Amino acid sequence: SCPVGFKNGTDGNTRIAVDAIRASRASHMFLSPDKNGQMTIYQTSGNPFGHIIMRGGKKPNYHAEDIAAACETLAEFDLPEHLVVDFSHGNCQKQHRRQLDVCEEVCQ
Repeated sequence: SCPVGFKNGTDGNTRIAVDAIRASRASHMFLSPDKNGQMTIYQTSGNPFGHIIMRGGKKPNYHAEDIAAACETLAEFDLPEHLVVDFSHGNCQKQHRRQLDVCEEVCQ
């Protein structure tokens, strides 16, 4: 499995991403065609490499308190406190020139 990121909701809530991480860690079965076109049931082993992508929402969520809150939610479910901060989207309020400002603040 490769790392997979789950974005917070457009309202900025990270719980939806945490729920997705929890689901992705579990084994799942799905129906899909094989290389010969025959329908086959596949079973995954789950992906332990999920993380939150902090992309902002109605307001930015890259500040230290936002990151701490996301890490607390991950810890509540015994998940690794791994996340990525997206300098674009809601975190720069869709103004690309603000991306470097967001980066500077995150790096402090």
